[in-house]
Amino acid sequence: MRPLLQTLLIVTASLLPLAALAQSPGGAPIESSVEFGDQTSSYELHYSLVPSAFLSDAVAAAYGVTRANNRALINISLRETLADGGTREQTAQVSGSYTDLIQKKTLEFREIREQGAIYYIAEFRHSDREMLRFDISVTTPSGAQKTITFSRTLYVDE
Repeated sequence: MRPLLQTLLIVTASLLPLAALAQSPGGAPIESSVEFGDQTSSYELHYSLVPSAFLSDAVAAAYGVTRANNRALINISLRETLADGGTREQTAQVSGSYTDLIQKKTLEFREIREQGAIYYIAEFRHSDREMLRFDISVTTPSGAQKTITFSRTLYVDE
């Protein structure tokens, strides 16, 4: 397993107990995956936010990620569900934006391919205790589309 994927999986897994406490403004838990599909295929869309400071210096340098207490990554991956119940990595067109109280900003996603994984990351800055709303659109190679919207309050650790 490559360093960035391994690090993101470890960070995401270690934050799962905290995810149960994270709630959207309406009080519903923020999901980390959704299922959707079309006539030909079904998919699992996985998403997470990761503080960039959680990455090691070596991993951040290898993938061109800026480590800072006021920066985070959004990580998107798409898995196609197979007939046998398993899944496999899938390419996608990913776009999105985030909105604070004043303005909307575009997220610039880039694709990262590793053995057995394809994922899309975008970096962004945030302020302490800032509530951000994310709108992410994903289109599969077969043309199926899914839009996810969620809000999260982000903090700057000093």
